Amino acid sequence: MKVKKMFLRTLVCVGMLGSLFIGGTVSAEENESVYIPDFNVRDALAGSFLNQLPTQSDLADLEMDSLYTIAGQDPLNANLSGFQHVANLKELVVMYGTSIMDYRPISAMTNLESLHFNLPGSEFPKHFADLDFVTNLKKLKSFSFEKNVLDLTPLDELPELTEVSIGYAYAAPTTSTVKHLISNTTRELVFANPVTFSSHFDGGELIVTDRDRYTENIEVSQDEKVIKVSEIPAGSESIVLMFKNSNYSEGCYADYIMEYEIPLVWYDM
Repeated sequence: MKVKKMFLRTLVCVGMLGSLFIGGTVSAEENESVYIPDFNVRDALAGSFLNQLPTQSDLADLEMDSLYTIAGQDPLNANLSGFQHVANLKELVVMYGTSIMDYRPISAMTNLESLHFNLPGSEFPKHFADLDFVTNLKKLKSFSFEKNVLDLTPLDELPELTEVSIGYAYAAPTTSTVKHLISNTTRELVFANPVTFSSHFDGGELIVTDRDRYTENIEVSQDEKVIKVSEIPAGSESIVLMFKNSNYSEGCYADYIMEYEIPLVWYDM
């Protein structure tokens, strides 16, 4: 009887220890090493791990509220991979992200309150960027993104957002993928506004100018859906327009700027 009791007690103790061990373990996925391609991002996130790759758990446990880092300087390794595992960060500033095309790792950083992509210097991406990656960032309050964007409606998914700045005043123009027909007789171009604004720009006014900031030959319809450019110099291969919109109302700061190049194809009536 004593042997049986001791055996049962042993089983109970082992079972209790086993359950504690299982509850306190890190899953195999969390123990997986994370390779961070961009060397600047790798240094910012994993510099403290010396010569070993951090695990997902290591990155999730990083104790930092804000981070300023360079990324995208090397076009071959312009990648934000690694940020998706940094759950506690509240502020992120990324500098020189010119070559970055994929922002999806940022979408997992759901505690972010401030997010800024700044591009100091003369280099600027020639592509349009997509803002769908921000829709999961429900705590985001301040957002600046110095790249050309046509669709700003994903920002409407962010209930806390009160400060937004899109575009860069000294950027090179991004070229439309569609060539526009223009008559040699009228030298006029009428086209649909390519930009869709979020509600943060309600109450603002869209201003379209030419490259020299003149508006004399440019008309924007009252509903801001149609733009007309007249007296275009004959034979021009393209025109470059600047789009600006701002709304500085109580409780909201919204600013937008973009240079947009439209290729032209001339024809005779």
